[in-house]
Amino acid sequence: MKKAMLCIWAMFAVLLPMASLAEDCWVVSNIQGYSAYADQGYRFQKDGIQNNILICFTSDGGTVTGTDMRFVKFGKSTLVGYGGNDKGNETLEVYQLDRQKRKLLYTKCRIGTKTVMPILSDVVCSYVGDATKFDK
Repeated sequence: MKKAMLCIWAMFAVLLPMASLAEDCWVVSNIQGYSAYADQGYRFQKDGIQNNILICFTSDGGTVTGTDMRFVKFGKSTLVGYGGNDKGNETLEVYQLDRQKRKLLYTKCRIGTKTVMPILSDVVCSYVGDATKFDK
């Protein structure tokens, strides 16, 4: 129990400086859904994300922990990010916050993955997570 609390405090110590620059931040947990990998014939399977994420909407876009992708904000509750390289890797991520139901909808499509990491696969995935307002 002490170890878990220490991990939680450490996570927020790292995330707090990022959140202080933001207008509207949410901690997302219990991220579950489905993914389909090219190496497995694009058959959908249950999947999820183990770690919590912090998503922040700012006046000029937003940030999401775990990625260095640049995001464009559409409306009040949608972030869209694109990343890639000049060798064919292309990634598109969409994060949408359902503020009334306190859920985060997350989709990702990635092709050309082997140009970055040969052991990984191209993928498409869709997840839903529980969103809690992060008050500084």
